[in-house]
Amino acid sequence: MRTSAILASLSLAAFAAAFTVTQPSQKKGWTDCNSQTLKWDSVTTDASNFTVVLVNQDDSVLSEPVVLAENVDASKGSIDIDAPSDGWPSGDDFQVNLVQSKKQLTQIYAQSNMFDIKEEDDCSATTTKSSSQTSGTQSGTNTASGASASETGDNNGALSMSAQTGFFGVVALLGAALA
Repeated sequence: MRTSAILASLSLAAFAAAFTVTQPSQKKGWTDCNSQTLKWDSVTTDASNFTVVLVNQDDSVLSEPVVLAENVDASKGSIDIDAPSDGWPSGDDFQVNLVQSKKQLTQIYAQSNMFDIKEEDDCSATTTKSSSQTSGTQSGTNTASGASASETGDNNGALSMSAQTGFFGVVALLGAALA
């Protein structure tokens, strides 16, 4: 009984400690113009920085993961990501992964819901960012800005939890079943 309570507590602690990507989302995707905004929630026990990777399960849309930003300060909560050197791909079912580093793409801290990157006919017609942003350069090749404005998006935390959460959940269930 005592063991199952401890394991259940560990499971809840792991669940509460995971990053959550709030934008892009299924309702608010990206376009193939200019920079795009990435927003996330985190808690103090999360990693202090991460790498942002764009992925798509369809190899005809995106043949390999694209590193968008490295060494992102997790405490910022949002950044504007410049287009990759080849420009933004367009299509359906993209995801953004927050990972440990570009050398460790399988250490996923969080994953966005699937979203679309829409083609824009006129990139000059896209909205401009608020003047209340502060700029900073991330290490690597991308420049990022922390936006102070807040925006809501659809946030399905269950889909964007890390793999670690699932592991602790299984351990807790096993502990409860064996107790």
